[in-house]
Amino acid sequence: MTRQFAGSDDHCTRMTRSARACFFSLTAAALVLVACDKAAHILAAPAVAAKVNGTGITFAQVDQEMGRRPILGVSDHPWPTTAAALDELIDQELILQKAREAQMDRDPEVMQATQSARRAVLANAWLRSAVGVVPVPTDQEIDDYLHHHPELASERRLFNWRLASLQLSAAQIADIQQQVAHNMNFDEILGYLDANNLRYVKNQRTAASDQLSPESLKQLSAINPGDTALFTNGGHFELVQLTSEYAAPIDEGPVRTLVETTLSEERSKDAVEAKIASLRASANIEFVGDFKALAAVRPGAAGSRPEAKEIDQAIGKGLQ
Repeated sequence: MTRQFAGSDDHCTRMTRSARACFFSLTAAALVLVACDKAAHILAAPAVAAKVNGTGITFAQVDQEMGRRPILGVSDHPWPTTAAALDELIDQELILQKAREAQMDRDPEVMQATQSARRAVLANAWLRSAVGVVPVPTDQEIDDYLHHHPELASERRLFNWRLASLQLSAAQIADIQQQVAHNMNFDEILGYLDANNLRYVKNQRTAASDQLSPESLKQLSAINPGDTALFTNGGHFELVQLTSEYAAPIDEGPVRTLVETTLSEERSKDAVEAKIASLRASANIEFVGDFKALAAVRPGAAGSRPEAKEIDQAIGKGLQ
């Protein structure tokens, strides 16, 4: 049995994660402005933790570095020690000194990126201040969430599936859609792709229902083991065959922290979107030149935003 679905296989992008990465970027760190009233005050020299070719690295910089994630390297964890944070700052300063010697700070692209980073820092700082502290979810709210999402604990399931990420043109995708509609199975379609030298990347995955996005869970839950379906993942097509599915319930206790985090992030995201919607509603926004076509997809109600596809289509029409 084969079915077609359109959805997203990506986990929901986390607002707090992306905001943190932007706020503490290397470029942004180089843009911190220190206000100084020279007429009235003489500021004491900041405490220095190290000097690199005569340039000081302050205690304040080390403290700030301890609160962010590494730029160099691939670690996903905060700095384990103050010494490690200072060591990273030394590396950064050495690189920055070489960049200045090469006059890269005068490069138009670097200057544009610097200005963009400054805009992002200021925008995020204002949003954090305007939104304020979001209330922590109550125990009752967590209980209600678990009641409406039994797939996280009592009805948790484990899915195993094969997939092929398709790298095809629109016409070729339409051909594969026809094959799926005519109940060709996963291996038959892969055979067709191989015979016609069509590109794809084959993989196999296992995930529990609590690890899947709501849309992915809905899609996988709608097909039976052995079924083949065509999913979309961020605009890319994936041929999927569900190989097995079985119950894997767990106790609610360990899940409560996850639910609390999820609710907090959703609440923060909603607060930010509401604040931005109110700004857009009270602003005079005018699209100019080729981008005038965007006026057709400008949100008509507070909180609504045009889809990326609609924006691209509008821009395309405007450029014709």
